[in-house]
Amino acid sequence: MKKRIFAIALALTMVLGLTVTAHAAPAPAIGTINVNGTGSIAADPDMAMVQLGARTFGTTAAEAIGENVVIIDAIIEALLALGIEEESIQTSSYSMWPETEWRVIDARTQLTGPVHVGFSVTHTLTITINDIDLIGYVLTAAAEAGSNQNSGINFLVRDNSALYHEAMQLAIKDAIARAEVAAAALGVELGAPIAFTESVGWFDPFWGGTGGLFARAGMVAEMSLDSTIGVQVGQVGVTANVSITFEFAR
Repeated sequence: MKKRIFAIALALTMVLGLTVTAHAAPAPAIGTINVNGTGSIAADPDMAMVQLGARTFGTTAAEAIGENVVIIDAIIEALLALGIEEESIQTSSYSMWPETEWRVIDARTQLTGPVHVGFSVTHTLTITINDIDLIGYVLTAAAEAGSNQNSGINFLVRDNSALYHEAMQLAIKDAIARAEVAAAALGVELGAPIAFTESVGWFDPFWGGTGGLFARAGMVAEMSLDSTIGVQVGQVGVTANVSITFEFAR
């Protein structure tokens, strides 16, 4: 009976010993690896913001302001007629400054210098376009109403949070892949992540026309366009950046 109990105890000791060996603690961490990851997603924009307006000149400030008011009022009226909501039209900048020209100021000596000739006024509107198909019509209507400045088009995605989350997942996967490559090259075992930092993501609208459009005051006001201005919408890019620190062991 004693021999049987001893045999059972020995068997249990061997099993427990094997169990302890199978679940031995991993080697202690001896350092860290820090990697960065980037993820990008492209999507079709569903809205846009356009900046356009008018620049006018007058020999007096009142003349320059008055001409500018006429053009801006005409632009707003044209946009409202297209169905753009009034709250989607906002003044983003307004400025006035004196204009000078370099002229001869002394005929006898031919001395030249700056001479005040008038004033210039610039009024810029930012228009939010919720119907992407209206962009060309907005640009055309504004030009026909007298707009002679265009600062560009910013294409956007209305609900970009889901896109950003997807981009962040890709950024995390990219960081893990980089960490695995680094660990393999160093001949160490990659451990668990111990720190995570998310950088501010960015949305690249692939600007559709950042080049400014300027024409002499009055020139565009007299222009009648035979067709609607064509706009290539393209896609917008959403990017996320992360930084992850992993432990590693031999």
